[in-house]
Amino acid sequence: MKNQKYFYLLMGFLIAILQLALAIPTQDLDAHYDAASITPVGGNVTTWNDDSGNGHHLTGSASFVATDTHGLSSVRFAGNTLGNTGYAVPSAVGTMVVVTKADSSAGLQVLMSWSALGGGHAPYSMQVRFGNFTYGVSGSDATESLVGNVAADTQYHVRTLRYAPGDMDTFLDGAVDVQNFAGETGSVPSSTGFLVGNYNILNIPYFGNISEIFIYNRALTDEEIDEVEFAMGAKFDISIEGAPDPIPEPSSFLLIALAGIFVYRKNACPQNH
Repeated sequence: MKNQKYFYLLMGFLIAILQLALAIPTQDLDAHYDAASITPVGGNVTTWNDDSGNGHHLTGSASFVATDTHGLSSVRFAGNTLGNTGYAVPSAVGTMVVVTKADSSAGLQVLMSWSALGGGHAPYSMQVRFGNFTYGVSGSDATESLVGNVAADTQYHVRTLRYAPGDMDTFLDGAVDVQNFAGETGSVPSSTGFLVGNYNILNIPYFGNISEIFIYNRALTDEEIDEVEFAMGAKFDISIEGAPDPIPEPSSFLLIALAGIFVYRKNACPQNH
């Protein structure tokens, strides 16, 4: 029975380790927007703070949804925007992860966009084209579009864009959507101005809800992307390919350990009959 006690203690320890293993990467996190951190003003969002500590706060006007279909809050976009004209989105390499659901009310919608410095390109953007999710770029010297293979729908998804020189990848709910796409530059140029909910130079609004955005200033590894997507899937109840079974909260470690000690003591000290 002594071994049983140590078994429960070991299981609790492993659960705690797995919790740490699923932690979201914070190294090189350039911006993080979480709808749960918003303090709405009369049901509206006028400021969406950057929780990364880098100060890339967004301002504008959007609607606040206190309890969305996944049970948590979100920001509602329907022709309105939140942005930061002074935010230089990471250039050359980076990763963007967005938890969002789109309406089916428009054929082409721009989820977010950022402007290139020095001309030559119109704003880069992450788009939803019914029925595909795309990464699109257009400008006076080139036009390119990375079109996803998975049709868009009106459910919540975790969408990821990773870009590096000569290589751009998209992921949807833990699955590779498009990989090793060698675009015209394969990277996002140095930029200024970040807009969520529309295109920078044309009116192509996004109709949908966004719950969380991560922007990294490096290309995350596949394993790191898994960590972010697994965590978002667990948080927002989204099915993520390859995700482990739900892990108990860290407090479960104590409950399991106490259960082991209780069983051990009960069997070690039988009652007299």
